Amino acid sequence: MFEKYIEVLKTPKAVFEREKNTTNLMGDIKLIGIAGIISGILVAISVYTINSPAPGMSDVIGIGSIVIVPIRAILGLLILSGITYIFARLFGGKGGYNSQTHLMALYTAPIIVLTTILSLIPTVGPFISVLIALYSIYLLILVLKTVHKFSTLKAIGTWLAPMIFITILFVIVLVVLTQVIFADTMIPYSRTILSVFGLA
Repeated sequence: MFEKYIEVLKTPKAVFEREKNTTNLMGDIKLIGIAGIISGILVAISVYTINSPAPGMSDVIGIGSIVIVPIRAILGLLILSGITYIFARLFGGKGGYNSQTHLMALYTAPIIVLTTILSLIPTVGPFISVLIALYSIYLLILVLKTVHKFSTLKAIGTWLAPMIFITILFVIVLVVLTQVIFADTMIPYSRTILSVFGLA
């Protein structure tokens, strides 16, 4: 079992080609849930042994991690795959959501556990985690190419599009909130920013 998840990090193209027609959403949810539980247990162990918080908080954080981390991991996978799938379809992708989610789950599960382990290592751990995060972007691009038969450029565009959309949406919401809260002093500045997006 564990060999597959080591293999997907070492030779992702071969694994994705072999697994691209597999659709087992409940199995993928279970896989990510298990990875989340392992990650939560590791966090709990670190709380009780390495990074002890304020008195009385160890149980809350430790037990909470075992519950919250797997839920967050499952929701994160399903939502990320859903958003990516919508934009993949907009870019002309023909693959299925379940197939895409399955391939994403294959590399997400080991990465969840690996990044948790690295987070417990001072100094070097966070740096390596950044490299793994960049590698996971590469893996997502491979998934999009495999499932939707995209070129590299189109796969990168599919990954970037939701990020750009969310960033623009965040800026607009931030500007509108700023205008509401500081209406008397910020109106000239907020109108200038809104005009950039054609909203003023």
